[in-house]
Amino acid sequence: MKKMMSILIGLLLVLSVFATAETDTGANVDETEQPEAVLLANEDTAEEETTASTEEVDEEDEGETEDEEDDIEEIEEEYEESETGDEIIDEIEDEEETDGEIEEELEINEEESAEIREAIENIGLRQYILNRQLKQRVFVATIHGEAIILYLQGKEYDTTELEGINDELKEIYKAIDPKTMTKEEFNETVGEVKELVQEFKDAVDELVPEEEKDAIRNRIAAYVRTHQKQIDLLLKKEWKARMLNNRKQLRDSLKAVKEDAKQLRMDGRKLLDAAKRLRNLKAIKNRYKNGTIDATEIKQKWQEETKLYGLARAASVVKNERALLAIGAARIRKAIKEADEDDEDTTELENRLAEINAQIKDFIPGKVTSKEAGAKAAVIKSRLVNLEKNERLTNRIQAARANVAPRAAAKQIQNARVSSAIARRGAAASANTGASEGDEE
Repeated sequence: MKKMMSILIGLLLVLSVFATAETDTGANVDETEQPEAVLLANEDTAEEETTASTEEVDEEDEGETEDEEDDIEEIEEEYEESETGDEIIDEIEDEEETDGEIEEELEINEEESAEIREAIENIGLRQYILNRQLKQRVFVATIHGEAIILYLQGKEYDTTELEGINDELKEIYKAIDPKTMTKEEFNETVGEVKELVQEFKDAVDELVPEEEKDAIRNRIAAYVRTHQKQIDLLLKKEWKARMLNNRKQLRDSLKAVKEDAKQLRMDGRKLLDAAKRLRNLKAIKNRYKNGTIDATEIKQKWQEETKLYGLARAASVVKNERALLAIGAARIRKAIKEADEDDEDTTELENRLAEINAQIKDFIPGKVTSKEAGAKAAVIKSRLVNLEKNERLTNRIQAARANVAPRAAAKQIQNARVSSAIARRGAAASANTGASEGDEE
């Protein structure tokens, strides 16, 4: 439960970051994010939301006369044919980027990279981005001030007060070191800048008649164009740092979700519904990387998909248990059928199996939560095991197992290979991450 809550908190942090990542204030960079927890944290809500629709289906089922044994065999067959979900895990792992690769894509040069690393060590990437945004805005304010002063001097206005204010803004601009300015210093500087800008504005309003305001605006626009290269350089530095942060957060978020999916597979369970949601999260990450979705839009889409992943993951846990029980029930059903064909009385066996099948049929998301799935499945499985021990069924089941033993053994080997491959990839990824962090340090 603690892990689930930490993941939820991590996701909320990353969402708040992307929500503001491209706003005017720019106060939006997440520092830690582990969406993996989001998924699990949403589980209870997700299951509650599906309960109503599930109950409607069950009410309809009560009036049906469809053979329960056929239902169970269909569940078995459908599960056997379902994809494991390994392919999406492989895709995500193949596309995982190192910090160096992201920096290369964003064309962050060695000097910029060194500054970012120093900033991360001193104040964190989020604060560095805020500092970069502040420095750029103060510079633009000084350019606007210069344009207004030059215009007024041409009109022979006394600009002494305005020059003094603008000089203070220039000193603040020079004093801002994006890689070392702390949060406290940032807040203090923002307050100073706001006061100075307001003082400048008030002084201009007193000096300049309203009819000259349009001319001043035109002068500012023209003057800004002459300094556009410097402004663009400052904007680019901030943009690179912001994109680096957001890309890393998205990568780490998806990696956390992937690790959760890998654990499901290593436990011998298929991803089922969760595989589609995992693929959708991967697609959202790639859309942001390719620039087809912005930081504001990604907040909503990521939030929606992580909630759906939590729903799908919870449902997959329950469906896995149900399918494994259905496979056991189908095996017993075949043995009972053989006994019946041999003119043995199977009435009691069929009644006992019908009761178990009813329990399996009721083993669905909404009626059974993923937290309850393991314990409830164990109870039903014990009933299946006891039924298998019936002398009229034991030999038949063992004979059937012997016939499929080679295939089952091959499948077991394949599952072992999958688990081993997943573990190796995880170890390799951890080693690469460690090496990459070592290089950066």
